[in-house]
Amino acid sequence: MATQTDGIRVLLVDDHRMVREAIRSLLKSVQTIDVVGEADNGAEAIACIGKLNPQVVVMDINMPKMDGLVATKLVRRHYPNVAVLGLSVTEDSYHKSAMEKAGAFRVMTKGTHSLDDLSLEIEKAAATMQFLSRARK
Repeated sequence: MATQTDGIRVLLVDDHRMVREAIRSLLKSVQTIDVVGEADNGAEAIACIGKLNPQVVVMDINMPKMDGLVATKLVRRHYPNVAVLGLSVTEDSYHKSAMEKAGAFRVMTKGTHSLDDLSLEIEKAAATMQFLSRARK
């Protein structure tokens, strides 16, 4: 059985501290997931990825300094084995489409998805990236 120290390594990226803290707190109860860090914008997220080595980045779309679209493109270009799950406050099809084009594994809406949905998508994303990484070798 997985423990908090050997779970899927996740980086949370959202410009709202309360949102990051809430997601982190909720994910603590999921034994297969280990939140290894937080960032409040895309630029900070890119800097954190090299240091924290997450398998999955949960990325807000609308943020200052560097938004989730640009950051997702950079993650996919520089860290191809890292999955990005997009988070949007709206169900706007433009944002969903733009994040998917940027390379997001999936885009979820903050208001309509649950912790179970998020943890399941984190697990799917990590498993898919692990499979693809092995297939490239």
